[in-house]
Amino acid sequence: MKYFLIVTTAALGLSTAPIIAQNTMEQMENVTIDKIKRIQFKKNSATGVYYVEMDMIIKNANGSRVGMKDYKFDVKMKPSCGSDLVMTVGRVITTRDITFEAASAAQETLEVKLGTNQAFVLNRLADILNILGDPANEVCLILQGPCKVGVESKRGWYFQDNMEINLRFQPKIQREVLVE
Repeated sequence: MKYFLIVTTAALGLSTAPIIAQNTMEQMENVTIDKIKRIQFKKNSATGVYYVEMDMIIKNANGSRVGMKDYKFDVKMKPSCGSDLVMTVGRVITTRDITFEAASAAQETLEVKLGTNQAFVLNRLADILNILGDPANEVCLILQGPCKVGVESKRGWYFQDNMEINLRFQPKIQREVLVE
């Protein structure tokens, strides 16, 4: 029935955008942040911008390739995924398109702008360390914002504009140091 609806709306020249949007969102449900490999604090000497470079392993469990472009993600942290307390870490300044291969995991590097004011950046880093360092916290990292999400098909790519993405990651933090 769904296939007939798609063919009928296309044959009549009607918009298939709601169907593509639903399919795109179903595909994005299977894209997850698997782990964070590296976080490095840096400063751009030319612009004076402090930023964090994050290497993440992102898994695509779909049978087709999924892509994102023109994204404007904010990176946020919570003491736990159920908490109302949210701290915005910064905005992703990476601008290249990202493609997730079908049924695989790949490393992506995102750069997150912290700011240009050294005092503000140091306070932000202290807040991050306080959230990470509290053993009672089950830290939740969130990538949130609008982007164009695409799904590859046999005929090419279908992109849906203005999709709101909310990727969550709850890392396992080792709280004990093992000594022999």
